[in-house]
Amino acid sequence: MGLQAQAPVSDQLSDEQPTSENVCHGKNKSTCPRTDWFQTAFEATAECDLVFLDPDNGIECANLRPTQGKSRKYVFRCEVGKLIERGQSIVVYPHPHFRVPAEAQVRQHLRILADQIELPDRPFGVLFHRSVCRAFLILPVQKHYATLLERTKELVQKWDDGGKAGPHFTGPILI
Repeated sequence: MGLQAQAPVSDQLSDEQPTSENVCHGKNKSTCPRTDWFQTAFEATAECDLVFLDPDNGIECANLRPTQGKSRKYVFRCEVGKLIERGQSIVVYPHPHFRVPAEAQVRQHLRILADQIELPDRPFGVLFHRSVCRAFLILPVQKHYATLLERTKELVQKWDDGGKAGPHFTGPILI
C-alpha cells in the first residue's frame, strides 16, 4: 500500500484570521487554544497515511501543561497517541540540543514514546548532519513499517559519500 501526499495542515489552517474575540494577550486567553487547534488538525489529517509534526520546541517536557501559553511550542505525547490510534504513521521533528549526543536523544525520545503510548510497531529515528543536526522520529503503524524502514535505509545509503565529508545521515536508529 502506497503512502498518499496531502498539503501541509499548517497551510490549510492558516486561512483562519484572528479576531478581537479570539486574540488576547496575557493569561486569560490564548491566541489559539490548544484543544481547538489539535481538533482542527486532527480532522484535517483524517485521510492522511503519514502525519509530519514539526513542533517549534519539540516533544513536551516535564511539568508542561496543555493550558500553559508555551505549550503551543510543543507536541504532546497524548496527541501523537491519538493519531497513531487512528492508524496513521507519524514523523516528529524534534530539535536536538547540544548537552547530550543527538543519537542518545533520539533513543531517549523513542523509549519514552514507546513507554507512554501504545505503538503498533517498533519506532526508529534518523539524524541529518549537514550544518545543524536534525532529528526525525518515525513512528510507523504496522502497514507502513516495512516501507518506511526500507526507504529510510535507502536514503541513508544514497547520501553516504564513502566517508569523504562524513555521513550526512545516521540511521535507522532503533531501540
